[in-house]
Amino acid sequence: MGPLQHRRTRGRHGMRAPLLSACLALTTWTCASSTHYAKEFRIVHVRASDGIAAQLAAHACAGLYNRRLGGSVFVQSDPDVSQAAIDGAVAMDELWLDALGLESAESQEVPAFLAECVADFGCVRYAYDTQREILPSIMTVAAAHGAPMLADESPVRCEDPIVDATEVFAGRNTQLLATQYVYENYLDETTGLAMLNPGYDRFAADLANPSLTDDMSVALVDFVFERKLFVAFLVNGCIQGHPERDLLSSIVNESAWPKPLPVYGYNDSWLVQGYVYEAQTRCLESANMGAIPTRTSNLSFFGSRRPPIERSGELPLNPPQEVTYDPTKVYVAFVVGDGDNVRYIMSTRRDWMEERTALCRDASPACPPLSWTISPHLPELA
Repeated sequence: MGPLQHRRTRGRHGMRAPLLSACLALTTWTCASSTHYAKEFRIVHVRASDGIAAQLAAHACAGLYNRRLGGSVFVQSDPDVSQAAIDGAVAMDELWLDALGLESAESQEVPAFLAECVADFGCVRYAYDTQREILPSIMTVAAAHGAPMLADESPVRCEDPIVDATEVFAGRNTQLLATQYVYENYLDETTGLAMLNPGYDRFAADLANPSLTDDMSVALVDFVFERKLFVAFLVNGCIQGHPERDLLSSIVNESAWPKPLPVYGYNDSWLVQGYVYEAQTRCLESANMGAIPTRTSNLSFFGSRRPPIERSGELPLNPPQEVTYDPTKVYVAFVVGDGDNVRYIMSTRRDWMEERTALCRDASPACPPLSWTISPHLPELA
């Protein structure tokens, strides 16, 4: 085999496999997240003028602080921050603060927050303009080390890096080469998988070789750093016979991650009347992956404020409606779909549910029944 032979060696970054396996046996959440919960929290105010590199670093730092102390940092983005709108749904995370009766103890601007974060955790240096394509791999290295990635373009510079990605990834400037390096050196230090698009054109004429046309989204970055996830975005990772698919198969099947493997984020490559591989189930021959669409923000805050909900009694339920079946009638079920997408639940679906509740509370005649698809992962994630 050539230089891209998928073989890992236990390097200086390697974590002892028994420890990782023991953690995973206790569930990923137990391992990666804080078991201590904040009595108060602060809001980090993100402005469009902060720039994408600083915005990404701010979300990474929020995840690290929430890993250390659950529910301690919330990121609020101004409406004019371009990354606030993803998948056609504008984030409204602050509305959930009101719904939960949560009030912050202080507010911080991004430059001051980043300076404090670097003092607390250190940093990983990289160059956003020239390394954006391999940012998923750089993000994995930073999350594994428990330090934010700071770009040379950021207002706060990484003067004493734990890892200098401009040197480490020199000559590894493709997704395949960069992901190969992270697989060989950091797989055992991560707890699961996320797929985050660094900014590829989803409508490219050649879907196998898209150009970078967008900035990387800030969505899920905080969660990646809270959970220490392995981040990848191999455009051809599901294409039979492609080296990227061989590499992705090695990553998934050699990891100690729980199987079937939940894949966070979103695989929005190969747009052919819908994203061909978004469900992940048919991506690999092992057929042991499944998507959890979570391209949203502040999950590290909401998901770490308390232990996951495990008892059904903790959630209030509407009493079942008494209906007498009439065999002479035809029954039609109306279902609102896409509720498996956590971002939709935290934004548009929330609005729709409140609107329907208001319209139907005292309606006469009663509103027809309506079913909603809802992600089963919400009791843990949000």
